[in-house]
Amino acid sequence: MATKASAFLDEALCRAVPPLPPYETREKAAAPAGAALEQRSAEFMRFYRSLGGGEGSRAELLRRLAGGFGVERGRVAEAMARVLRLQEGEPGPLLQAEDRLRHALTPRYRGLFQHLARQEGGLRFLVELRRDLLEALAALDAPGPHLRVRAGGDEGLELHGRKLVPIVRDRNIGQAMSGEKSR
Repeated sequence: MATKASAFLDEALCRAVPPLPPYETREKAAAPAGAALEQRSAEFMRFYRSLGGGEGSRAELLRRLAGGFGVERGRVAEAMARVLRLQEGEPGPLLQAEDRLRHALTPRYRGLFQHLARQEGGLRFLVELRRDLLEALAALDAPGPHLRVRAGGDEGLELHGRKLVPIVRDRNIGQAMSGEKSR
Protein backbone atom coordinates (compact mmCIF):
# COMPACT_ATOMS: atom_id res chain seq x y z
CA MET A 1 0.00 0.00 0.00
CA ALA A 2 1.41 3.34 -1.01
CA THR A 3 1.69 5.97 1.69
CA LYS A 4 0.87 9.64 1.25
CA ALA A 5 4.56 10.51 0.93
CA SER A 6 5.23 7.96 -1.81
CA ALA A 7 2.08 8.99 -3.67
CA PHE A 8 3.26 12.60 -3.43
CA LEU A 9 6.64 11.65 -4.90
CA ASP A 10 4.98 9.75 -7.74
CA GLU A 11 2.69 12.69 -8.50
CA ALA A 12 5.63 15.12 -8.57
CA LEU A 13 7.51 12.84 -10.98
CA CYS A 14 4.49 12.35 -13.24
CA ARG A 15 4.10 16.12 -13.53
CA ALA A 16 7.79 16.77 -14.18
CA VAL A 17 8.84 13.92 -16.50
CA PRO A 18 7.63 14.50 -20.06
CA PRO A 19 6.32 11.50 -21.98
CA LEU A 20 8.59 9.94 -24.56
CA PRO A 21 7.03 10.51 -27.99
CA PRO A 22 6.25 7.44 -30.09
CA TYR A 23 8.96 6.49 -32.55
CA GLU A 24 6.87 7.48 -35.55
CA THR A 25 6.38 11.05 -34.29
CA ARG A 26 9.63 11.56 -32.35
CA GLU A 27 10.85 14.37 -34.60
CA LYS A 28 7.42 15.85 -35.24
CA ALA A 29 6.07 15.76 -31.69
CA ALA A 30 5.41 19.20 -30.35
CA ALA A 31 7.27 20.05 -27.20
CA PRO A 32 5.18 21.35 -24.32
CA ALA A 33 4.68 25.09 -24.38
CA GLY A 34 7.76 27.00 -23.24
CA ALA A 35 6.21 28.74 -20.23
CA ALA A 36 4.46 25.59 -19.02
CA LEU A 37 7.64 23.55 -19.42
CA GLU A 38 9.71 26.13 -17.57
CA GLN A 39 7.14 26.23 -14.78
CA ARG A 40 7.10 22.42 -14.35
CA SER A 41 10.90 22.27 -14.35
CA ALA A 42 11.14 25.09 -11.80
CA GLU A 43 8.49 23.39 -9.63
CA PHE A 44 10.45 20.15 -9.75
CA MET A 45 13.67 21.90 -8.71
CA ARG A 46 11.91 23.61 -5.78
CA PHE A 47 10.21 20.35 -4.76
CA TYR A 48 13.43 18.35 -4.91
CA ARG A 49 15.36 20.90 -2.88
CA SER A 50 12.60 20.91 -0.26
CA LEU A 51 12.89 17.17 0.35
CA GLY A 52 14.57 16.01 3.53
CA GLY A 53 15.29 12.62 5.05
CA GLY A 54 12.84 9.85 5.75
CA GLU A 55 10.42 8.24 3.35
CA GLY A 56 10.11 11.37 1.21
CA SER A 57 13.86 11.70 0.83
CA ARG A 58 15.80 12.66 -2.24
CA ALA A 59 17.23 9.14 -2.49
CA GLU A 60 13.72 7.70 -2.62
CA LEU A 61 12.72 10.15 -5.34
CA LEU A 62 15.81 9.22 -7.37
CA ARG A 63 15.01 5.53 -6.92
CA ARG A 64 11.49 6.10 -8.18
CA LEU A 65 12.74 8.22 -11.07
CA ALA A 66 15.11 5.47 -12.20
CA GLY A 67 12.61 2.65 -11.65
CA GLY A 68 9.43 4.18 -13.00
CA PHE A 69 10.67 6.61 -15.61
CA GLY A 70 13.53 4.73 -17.26
CA VAL A 71 13.28 2.62 -20.39
CA GLU A 72 10.27 0.47 -21.17
CA ARG A 73 11.84 -2.95 -21.01
CA GLY A 74 9.10 -4.60 -23.05
CA ARG A 75 9.72 -2.24 -25.97
CA VAL A 76 13.47 -2.78 -25.69
CA ALA A 77 13.03 -6.56 -25.79
CA GLU A 78 10.76 -6.34 -28.84
CA ALA A 79 13.16 -4.02 -30.65
CA MET A 80 16.14 -6.25 -29.85
CA ALA A 81 14.28 -9.31 -31.13
CA ARG A 82 13.48 -7.48 -34.36
CA VAL A 83 17.12 -6.46 -34.85
CA LEU A 84 18.23 -10.04 -34.29
CA ARG A 85 15.66 -11.36 -36.80
CA LEU A 86 16.83 -8.88 -39.44
CA GLN A 87 20.58 -9.49 -39.05
CA GLU A 88 20.86 -11.52 -42.23
CA GLY A 89 18.39 -9.48 -44.28
CA GLU A 90 18.39 -6.24 -46.22
CA PRO A 91 20.27 -3.30 -44.67
CA GLY A 92 17.34 -0.84 -44.89
CA PRO A 93 14.96 -2.64 -42.51
CA LEU A 94 17.88 -3.52 -40.22
CA LEU A 95 18.92 0.14 -39.96
CA GLN A 96 15.35 1.15 -39.16
CA ALA A 97 15.09 -1.61 -36.54
CA GLU A 98 18.35 -0.43 -34.98
CA ASP A 99 17.02 3.14 -34.93
CA ARG A 100 13.86 1.92 -33.19
CA LEU A 101 16.02 0.10 -30.66
CA ARG A 102 17.99 3.29 -29.98
CA HIS A 103 14.73 5.13 -29.44
CA ALA A 104 13.42 2.41 -27.12
CA LEU A 105 16.62 2.67 -25.07
CA THR A 106 15.98 6.35 -24.34
CA PRO A 107 14.85 6.65 -20.72
CA ARG A 108 11.91 8.95 -20.01
CA TYR A 109 13.89 10.84 -17.39
CA ARG A 110 16.26 12.05 -20.11
CA GLY A 111 13.63 14.57 -21.18
CA LEU A 112 13.43 15.91 -17.63
CA PHE A 113 17.20 16.33 -17.47
CA GLN A 114 17.27 18.09 -20.83
CA HIS A 115 14.56 20.50 -19.72
CA LEU A 116 16.26 21.13 -16.38
CA ALA A 117 19.57 21.90 -18.10
CA ARG A 118 17.86 24.71 -20.04
CA GLN A 119 16.54 26.35 -16.88
CA GLU A 120 18.35 29.18 -15.17
CA GLY A 121 20.32 27.44 -12.44
CA GLY A 122 19.44 24.09 -14.01
CA LEU A 123 22.98 22.90 -14.58
CA ARG A 124 23.85 23.63 -10.95
CA PHE A 125 20.73 21.71 -9.94
CA LEU A 126 21.79 18.72 -12.06
CA VAL A 127 25.18 18.75 -10.34
CA GLU A 128 23.40 18.68 -6.95
CA LEU A 129 21.21 15.84 -8.17
CA ARG A 130 24.29 13.91 -9.31
CA ARG A 131 25.92 14.44 -5.92
CA ASP A 132 22.81 13.09 -4.18
CA LEU A 133 22.76 10.10 -6.51
CA LEU A 134 26.41 9.30 -5.80
CA GLU A 135 25.76 9.61 -2.06
CA ALA A 136 22.77 7.27 -2.35
CA LEU A 137 24.89 4.76 -4.27
CA ALA A 138 27.66 5.02 -1.69
CA ALA A 139 25.13 4.26 1.05
CA LEU A 140 24.23 0.94 -0.55
CA ASP A 141 25.95 -2.11 0.85
CA ALA A 142 26.69 -3.63 -2.56
CA PRO A 143 26.21 -1.21 -5.47
CA GLY A 144 27.10 -3.96 -7.93
CA PRO A 145 30.13 -5.14 -9.82
CA HIS A 146 29.98 -2.40 -12.45
CA LEU A 147 30.03 0.74 -10.35
CA ARG A 148 31.61 1.21 -6.97
CA VAL A 149 31.71 4.57 -5.27
CA ARG A 150 34.64 5.05 -2.98
CA ALA A 151 33.81 7.06 0.11
CA GLY A 152 35.66 10.29 0.76
CA GLY A 153 38.47 12.25 -0.81
CA ASP A 154 39.59 12.24 -4.41
CA GLU A 155 39.09 8.52 -4.82
CA GLY A 156 36.15 9.04 -7.19
CA LEU A 157 34.42 6.27 -9.08
CA GLU A 158 35.46 2.87 -10.23
CA LEU A 159 33.85 1.35 -13.32
CA HIS A 160 34.52 -2.31 -14.18
CA GLY A 161 37.50 -2.22 -11.83
CA ARG A 162 39.08 0.83 -13.53
CA LYS A 163 39.39 4.08 -11.64
CA LEU A 164 37.69 7.04 -13.31
CA VAL A 165 39.69 10.21 -12.77
CA PRO A 166 37.64 13.42 -12.57
CA ILE A 167 38.22 15.65 -15.60
CA VAL A 168 38.50 18.74 -13.41
CA ARG A 169 41.94 17.61 -12.22
CA ASP A 170 43.59 18.66 -15.44
CA ARG A 171 42.72 20.97 -18.31
CA ASN A 172 43.76 18.37 -20.85
CA ILE A 173 40.83 15.96 -21.05
CA GLY A 174 42.88 13.21 -22.64
CA GLN A 175 45.40 13.31 -19.82
CA ALA A 176 42.69 13.48 -17.15
CA MET A 177 40.82 10.51 -18.60
CA SER A 178 43.93 8.37 -18.77
CA GLY A 179 45.26 9.55 -15.42
CA GLU A 180 48.55 10.80 -16.94
CA LYS A 181 50.36 13.77 -15.36
CA SER A 182 50.95 17.04 -17.23
CA ARG A 183 54.49 17.66 -18.37
